[in-house]
Formats: sequence, structure tokens, C-alpha cells
Amino acid sequence: MNVRLIKWMLLLLLMASVRATLQAQPVTFSEIDSIPSATDSLPARRSFFKRFLAYFASSNKTRNDKNFDFSIIGGPHYSSDTKLGIGLVAAGLYRADKRDTILPPSNISLYGDVSTVGFYMLGVRGTHLFPADKYRFNYNLYFYSFPSLYWGEGYDNGSDDRNKSEYNRFQAQLKMDFMFRAAPDFYVGPAAVFDYVCGREQEKIELWNGMRQHTSNVSLGFSVLYDSRDFLTNAYQGLYLRLDQRFSPGFLGNRYAFSCTELTANYYHRVWKGGVLAGQYHTLLNYGNPPWG
Repeated sequence: MNVRLIKWMLLLLLMASVRATLQAQPVTFSEIDSIPSATDSLPARRSFFKRFLAYFASSNKTRNDKNFDFSIIGGPHYSSDTKLGIGLVAAGLYRADKRDTILPPSNISLYGDVSTVGFYMLGVRGTHLFPADKYRFNYNLYFYSFPSLYWGEGYDNGSDDRNKSEYNRFQAQLKMDFMFRAAPDFYVGPAAVFDYVCGREQEKIELWNGMRQHTSNVSLGFSVLYDSRDFLTNAYQGLYLRLDQRFSPGFLGNRYAFSCTELTANYYHRVWKGGVLAGQYHTLLNYGNPPWG
């Protein structure tokens, strides 16, 4: 992807995010525009900048009067890996049982990203809560392309700076699980993952040790979850503890048979109005004969 094409993509995404932001919730803008004046009966009008900030301030608030609460947010970002980029997220909140306003809403998000180094990503993820929160369906489907680095397989290769080499990584993944509520805030259920990883333009092909440049694998397993968060997508307090155990045996068509264990622990605590202390621990362990990807 050449630099000129990347610049045009960034410009188009920026224009689209601003346009979508202005059109996403006209009800919110009209409410802001019609604030009564203390000295005049005519509606006082705010500047575009103030309306723009007010939209983002209210975009993460649940609206129970809407069957599907939809909002769009986007903007630029910078990191040492992706450099300058722009991201866009279209998010929706809805309820399986509209009469149950105590139940947290289900959510779905379409997200995309592109940066100046040639990185791009597109995906959709969400959590569907069934009535009374007896069942949960979680899903995440995405693909991305990223100029990355590779040191080789194992600790010895990874600790040798001379092995540092560039390559282009393309990955597509579908992850989903269906959980049953076994106790208050406690869920368990089956999980499945499909992965496809492809490496291109390797600087040091010998570091792959003869492994295939593109690999795909199917994993089956189970997930255990304890979730006491007050709000799934914008928690102010609570715990999120999740354990995933997956197996990729050869009889499922996997060229490389391996297993993995993943643990995620999030903590949220309100310290003052508008202030939240949050922490996260995450680990992913692969063992057996995992492919390079």
C-alpha cells in the first residue's frame, strides 16, 4: 500500500467519521439546539464545537426510549507500532426484553482502523444477553494486515536481537461462545475459535524453520466467567474474571496440534464522581506444537 493511497484513505475515513457523527443522533442535537434562554423566548443556538462535544458526552448514555440506541465515534491516534492512524467505531445497544430495564443492554460494534504504516483492520463484535440474563452469546469477527516483527520460535531465538526481522502479517479470526448462567454473576459454556494467519515478504525466511507461511486452525473448548460489572461496555465498578481453555487437535483438520489457556482479570472501582480506577491482568499460554502465528 503506497503512501498516497494511505493518505487518501485517512482523509476519506476522517470525513466519514465527522459526517457520521453529525448524523448519528439528530434527537440529541435538536435537544441541545433548543435550550431556552433566560431573557428571550427564542431558542439559543450553540456553536458547532459545543454541539460536537455535547454529542460525545452523551453518546455512551443508554436511551431506554429507543429500540436500538446507535452512535458513532471516530478520531486519530498514534502509537509506536502503528504510527499515525484513524479509527472508527459504530456501536449499538439493544434489549432482548424491552420490559426489563434493569438488565444491562446487549451490544454490537462495527470497528475499523487504518494507519500510515499500512496497517488496517475491520471487525464486528458484541454480546447478546437473553431475557433475564440466563444465557449470553459472545462473538468477535475481524481481519487485519500489519507490518510486524519476528524473532523465531522459542525463548532462545526471541532473546537474540540479531533475529529481529520484518514481515507482513495477515490474520482473520472468528471467536464465539455460548454461556449458561450457573449462579449469580457466574457463567460457563462451550467456545469455538477459527484462526487464519498468513506471513508475507519475510526478511529472514530461515527463522520459520520450514513451517508453512499460512496456517489455519479450529479450536474447541470452554469458557468460565465471573462478571459483576455494572455496565458491560462502560463499567464503573465490579469484577470481570474469565478463563478460556481451548484445544486444537489433529482430528479437526489442524496441521499443528496444540492447546492454549487464556486468563483475563479486570477490576473497576469508582473513586469519585466521573473517576474510575481500573486494572487488567491478561495471559495467554500456548503449549504442544503451536504454529508460528
